[in-house]
Amino acid sequence: MKYKIILFSLPALVLLLNTTCGKNEAHCLSTDLGWILPSIEDTYGCTDTRRSLDIALNNDYTVISNKAEYDEKVTGECHPDIVFDKYDLLIGKKGFGTGNSSIHYELRGDCKGNKILHVSFYQGWTTEAPSVTYHVLLPKAEDNQEIIVETTIISD
Repeated sequence: MKYKIILFSLPALVLLLNTTCGKNEAHCLSTDLGWILPSIEDTYGCTDTRRSLDIALNNDYTVISNKAEYDEKVTGECHPDIVFDKYDLLIGKKGFGTGNSSIHYELRGDCKGNKILHVSFYQGWTTEAPSVTYHVLLPKAEDNQEIIVETTIISD
């Protein structure tokens, strides 16, 4: 695995970045990397992977960098031929107290050139308590490149 994964809650990440960035570097908190994050659904035609894919994780995530690892760890209806020469797959599982209506991903940069993946979970008001799979195809990582994942839960 080529990514070092660091998980922060949004308040902790803001505090960390505010203490590590100088005043002239404050703009770096919102640096758009210009990468449109492809999904397995859009790129390979899978449907509603929040519920049709599964991985043995509990409120955690991992980065998968080859087909054999994908086939070993991911179960469900969708097993496309992901171009792992071009992409790494960040995939995780998150449980909720209400129903999940959608997930939004945004990739940005920080002051030190690290990548920050912000994952927003939009929750509905249903009484189901789902555990959903989330994922995004990331550009192939350089050795020891760090990715920071921050999550936010938003109630509809």
